[in-house]
Parts: sequence; structure tokens; C-alpha cells
Amino acid sequence: MTSTQIAHTVDLHLGDRYIGKYSTEGHFSNLYIAGTQPPQLLYRVVRTKIQNACEMSLSTTREWNHLKHAHLATFSQIIYDYPSPTFVQLLYRNGNIVDFCVKRHSLASLPIMLGQAAQGLEYLHSKGITHGRLHASNILVDDGYQARLADFGLYPIIEPLNGDPFIWWKAPEQLVPTDGTEVLQSFSADIYSFGLTIIEAYTFKRPFTHIRSAFQFLIQLKGDLGLATTIHKPARIPGSLWMIFRACCDPRPERRLPLGNLIALLHRAKSHVGTGGANPSFQRTIRNISKR
Repeated sequence: MTSTQIAHTVDLHLGDRYIGKYSTEGHFSNLYIAGTQPPQLLYRVVRTKIQNACEMSLSTTREWNHLKHAHLATFSQIIYDYPSPTFVQLLYRNGNIVDFCVKRHSLASLPIMLGQAAQGLEYLHSKGITHGRLHASNILVDDGYQARLADFGLYPIIEPLNGDPFIWWKAPEQLVPTDGTEVLQSFSADIYSFGLTIIEAYTFKRPFTHIRSAFQFLIQLKGDLGLATTIHKPARIPGSLWMIFRACCDPRPERRLPLGNLIALLHRAKSHVGTGGANPSFQRTIRNISKR
């Protein structure tokens, strides 16, 4: 990547509110856009203190070239001979699902796009890959208005320099181990993060905005592992999506909504986007799944 290729530097920063702004510094990577005309390429240069990050990235990503799915944003190239791990992918000019909804002043597409992202996640899980950092900024929208899940599997080489901005989306067992065993990543933790991503997508804010600091968040989570279920229902989230969120964010990993059921329920939820609550049939379906 030469300096003549770089049009400008961008980064997505997660603050108290969702912010999709241009910045030269982010939590764990710098993004460079190469070229001025589409199709443009995005170079993600990971900033990390891990000494063998390039070797780790090679081990982590060697199978990614075989991943093919309509709702994944796969890397077209991975550069290993650069001082820091560098990943190359197409630039999605519509941004992520929050960017897309803000620009269109509409939430109507969210159930469909969330369902597409869930399909991408299901494919990853079928290949034995956990996403590890699932939130709205990692669900991109392509030129055909299809959702594509991005930045999967990068957690082994990412060490944020200023704390972990992803802490708000992490499952309780990742932050407050109850049996003495720390859970780094798991399929059920991805489901929990997906549930909080639903809240983020409809509010344009990170989860738990009423808690100002990560320290206070951890204290409250230790006192109540079901902290996510205490979130008040946002006015603009449909009842069906609200029920899906709660089923994803059960504090007990084994009780969380299975991914196949999540996809089916998001498909059904499309018919409820204009209503204030889910119909009784939808409610019964979720209750029956939760009892299994």
C-alpha cells in the first residue's frame, strides 16, 4: 500500500453514542481507503502490542479464503509482510446498518438486515468460527442493500490501547465468570452480543447508555447477571424485536435463543414492524423455545 493509493484515512469510533465519523485514530485499527473511484478498497491496519500479531493473524485467518456467503464481508487480501496485520476488503459505501438507517431516516429495513446478518453468523458458526466482536458497526450494507457481517475472528490479535470498547456487548460469562472458568469466546456469547446489537441498531446508541463508565458497568453486572433484561424498551423498537432481544440476552448461556430460531423469528418479525407489540402467536413461539 503506497501513499499515492490512499485517498483518506477513516475509522469508526464507538463512544457513548454511535459515531460514524472520520478519524485518524481508533481503538484498534486505522482504515485507509485506496483509490477515488469505485470499486474502492479498504485497508485495515491493526494496531496491537502483541509481538507475534502477524504470526497469530496468519494462524487465525488461513481458512478465511474458503469462506463464501452472501452475508459475509470477506477479505479479498491479507497482507502478512507489513509490520502490522493488514486486511483488505471492498469499501461498502452505505456504511453499516446504523449509517444506512440514519441516512434514509427509516428503520423499516432493520428486521430484514438483522436477519441477513444472523444468516452470516450461522454460516460462521457452521465453520467453527466465533465472531467475537459483534455489534452494529460490524454489519455493513453493500450496494445491493444486503447486510454483510464483517470483522469476524479478529479478537485474538486485537488488544485495544485504551480499554475494550466492546465490553458493553459482551456476555456476562465473559466478564463475570461464575464457575472459576473465564469464557473468552463462544457461540452463545455471539448470540448475546447479537441481542444487544438489536438494541443498538434501533437506538443508534451503545447498550447501557445510562451507565457512564465501564467500571460501574462491571460492578452492576456482578450484582445482576441479568442486567441486559433490565433495559427499558425503547419506544421505536417493535414488540417482536424486543422479545427477540430478551430471548438472546438470557444470563444463562444454555437458555439463549438458538441461532436457527433467531433467523426464523427475525423473518416472521418483518410482518410486525408497524405494530407496537408482537402478536400472541409470536409471543407463544418465543416462550415455547425458551422452555426447551
